[in-house]
Amino acid sequence: MNDNSITFRYSTYTYKFSFLNTISNVRAFYPNEKIFVYLDDNRKDLDFYKIISEKYNVNLVLTEGHSTYIDRNDSFEINYPKCLERFSRILHCAENSNTTWMITLEDDVQFRRKIHTFPNTDFGTNRELVGFTGGGSIMKNSVVRKFLHKITPDELYELHYKYRNSIYWATDAMLKIVFIDKYKCTSEKWIELAEHEYYDDRDYAIFHGCKKLHKLG
Repeated sequence: MNDNSITFRYSTYTYKFSFLNTISNVRAFYPNEKIFVYLDDNRKDLDFYKIISEKYNVNLVLTEGHSTYIDRNDSFEINYPKCLERFSRILHCAENSNTTWMITLEDDVQFRRKIHTFPNTDFGTNRELVGFTGGGSIMKNSVVRKFLHKITPDELYELHYKYRNSIYWATDAMLKIVFIDKYKCTSEKWIELAEHEYYDDRDYAIFHGCKKLHKLG
């Protein structure tokens, strides 16, 4: 196996043509790598995603757990199952990937070229204010498998409940708490990932935050 082999993970929102843009863009540089796309199974727009997924050889996963949108103003009781579903999707991708790395795709992620440089740590992250594992970030599948199996349901609940008045609904923030704070995994700012006015004055593979692409319809 290539030491830097990649699987892509994508939990979509509701902007269908942003999704199409991201998928077609990734396929321009990575025509054969696995892409897992996760969708709530009760969505009314599934036919569109099925057509695009078939065209671009995407692994479409429909889940009974629903997590398309988490409103931070909703109660903990409403949002916690959605948070669990997001963790479940990350673990599912890691368990069904025989690659070293998992890259997070979002509607506002755009590739400019193939990746040349990979992290020397367990996680390659966005800038601090954007999030630990936001769009375009990269993580080791083996690390995800190891520690998401190790953490118990009670521990995961306790961590989310501890931060119920602040960040528990933000998956990337909670991943940092689990992997970095609890299990002492390693991370670094990934030099292949740029944001607006952050690492975007040099050569890079991925840009996160293309807002003109974020709401294409």
